[in-house]
Amino acid sequence: MPAPVTGPALNPVRRRTGPLIALVSMLLIMAVATDQVLRSGYFTIDRITVDSALQQVDRGVLERSAWRSLGGNYLTADLDSMERALEALPRVYRASIRRIWPDSLSIAIVETAALARFMALDRIGPEVDEYVNLPPTRRLTSMPVLKAALADRHTLIDAFLEMAPVLISAGLEPAEVVLTRAGDWLLRVAVSHAGAGNFFEILIGRGEPLLKIGRFTAGFVLALHEHSNAIGRVDMRYANGFAVQWRNGGDQNLQLARATAPAE
Repeated sequence: MPAPVTGPALNPVRRRTGPLIALVSMLLIMAVATDQVLRSGYFTIDRITVDSALQQVDRGVLERSAWRSLGGNYLTADLDSMERALEALPRVYRASIRRIWPDSLSIAIVETAALARFMALDRIGPEVDEYVNLPPTRRLTSMPVLKAALADRHTLIDAFLEMAPVLISAGLEPAEVVLTRAGDWLLRVAVSHAGAGNFFEILIGRGEPLLKIGRFTAGFVLALHEHSNAIGRVDMRYANGFAVQWRNGGDQNLQLARATAPAE
């Protein structure tokens, strides 16, 4: 009959469990210490400064917006979220925030003088102004109005940013861009050289708005520039050309290739 296990035979088990218990204890201590460090009462941010020279944006508005969007402490603050909040302010084209040890945030701003106003066609309730900050290099004499359903907001803005330089290069300035719920595009443009109040409409219809705008501006520079004061409306819903409705009520079909009946 085997002899009973004595106390010294258990030592290998104790040697294996001892370090494991020590490791678990250390991890628990580190978890508690980390939790204490990350609590909002520690490493608080005491100062937010705007280090850019400002001409378009009020410094106080920037600082108040930064404080409102601040969550957490020096270690946990979500700087990306704060930057997005600042870039939602009118005339703030780009915001960059960096930490300065031990308790400060520094904000750098790229301003823009170019703004567009977005209006949601499906918004219920009182209209709320929502501004789109355009690239600082974009020079517009007035604030364009962009209209679309909320779901189409980004589609509209992206198309507008591509349309605008094409129109401007032809001596035109977008005053209003509409994307209807049915998917039709409609523009209202100003003639740059004709003085204030000289506008006409461009009915684009559905699909390929940038291609159609490029086709129109080519024809405008070639044949219509000198007669822009007389244009009332342009219909781009043709396969290869477009139709012009003059302010006196007359119509004229212009062929860039062979103008056909409206495609829509």
